[in-house]
Amino acid sequence: MADNPVNLVLLDIKMPKIDGVTAFKEIRKRYPEIQVIFVTAHANIDIVREAMNLGAYGFIMKPFDTGKLLKIVGEAFGSRH
Repeated sequence: MADNPVNLVLLDIKMPKIDGVTAFKEIRKRYPEIQVIFVTAHANIDIVREAMNLGAYGFIMKPFDTGKLLKIVGEAFGSRH
């Protein structure tokens, strides 16, 4: 992200080398201005609560409707201004 700046990250909870919450904490520490939306099939209330308390913009569950994803992405961009 230092070489290729972004405004938004879609992040899964389950990933091969690092879990999404750990990755999110690192993103938040280094790039606090970036919005993060979790896209996952593996959320439970504790994970959702932790991520939201850390500053995640939102969650969308898989399988998801493309329209819902576009809506939350648009809202995340709108909240930055």
